[in-house]
Amino acid sequence: MHKYGLKVLGLVVMAAIGLMAFSATAALAVSLEVGDKFYSGEKSEFLQNSGTLFPTGLTTEVVKGTQIGSGRLLIPAKASEIVCTTGEITSATVANEYENFLTKTMEAGGHGNGTIVFKGCTTEAILKDELTGVKLTKCVPNFATTPGEITANVLLLAKKHEGVTYLLAVPKVTNEATAKANEALTSAFATIKFNEETCSLPPTVNVTGSLVTKAPVADAVKPKLAIKSWELVATEVVRSADQVLLGARLKFGASEAFVEANAEAELPNKAGVAWGAM
Repeated sequence: MHKYGLKVLGLVVMAAIGLMAFSATAALAVSLEVGDKFYSGEKSEFLQNSGTLFPTGLTTEVVKGTQIGSGRLLIPAKASEIVCTTGEITSATVANEYENFLTKTMEAGGHGNGTIVFKGCTTEAILKDELTGVKLTKCVPNFATTPGEITANVLLLAKKHEGVTYLLAVPKVTNEATAKANEALTSAFATIKFNEETCSLPPTVNVTGSLVTKAPVADAVKPKLAIKSWELVATEVVRSADQVLLGARLKFGASEAFVEANAEAELPNKAGVAWGAM
């Protein structure tokens, strides 16, 4: 059975939220290396519903997608979360071959590159994982330039572990320098600025790290993806089992962060074609 492979994780990002996107090699943790090694080393590829591999060679396929409902970026250590009402992929492609900027070679494997713009973003107070209904009106994301708007750049890789297809999101890689930054865990999905005179959050925050989620188990014209990178254990918000298993961890500055979001994606140049990742 084929499995789907693209979503707005853009949300991953939501500041990383919503998710999506994709391209070279980077170490995420001791247990996980992005590139041609992912535990068993199995690579996943994007497919059309006929089972035909696509795109082929160096060609790419344009992807567009939207966030479904609101997306959340939880920062329990700051007793706050960022909620974005909309998210849209403004530029994204998928392919089945990519350049490994560290080894300077071309490698096979499903991947993509994308930019996601989240709008209507507000900061709200939380108690553990629950909204309190209190908006932190003095902590508007990117208040001075694009109030309530967050732009995330993402690299999405389709990978397998023990026969299960996963989508792994890390900051976008475009050259050797950004590939090395991903290895050092210093590259960012997004940078968010707050008013230091009125807001208790840091004035400039980079959203870094990685997110992982299982790919949908069936091809579709508009595959849908649900991301929830956290779970509640007793009264503590912790990483979900998939994040722990595959070594993925998202950071809001120095604080651990978590994403919850839903999205769908389609191939605008292949109207009506179901697709996914095997």
